[in-house]
Amino acid sequence: MSNLLPKIDTYLRVIEGLSEQVGGELGEKIQIETRLVRALIAKSTAKGTKAK
Repeated sequence: MSNLLPKIDTYLRVIEGLSEQVGGELGEKIQIETRLVRALIAKSTAKGTKAK
């Protein structure tokens, strides 16, 4: 999983950049969703490190 994190981060950055170009309510929703994905990843990786 840890080797995928940089790729996932790159994809999320691209999506965030595109959401800024979209703008408006849709752009805000996309940004919220990407933040949510980042939070879920952080939570799951934190659990993974505690278990080891």
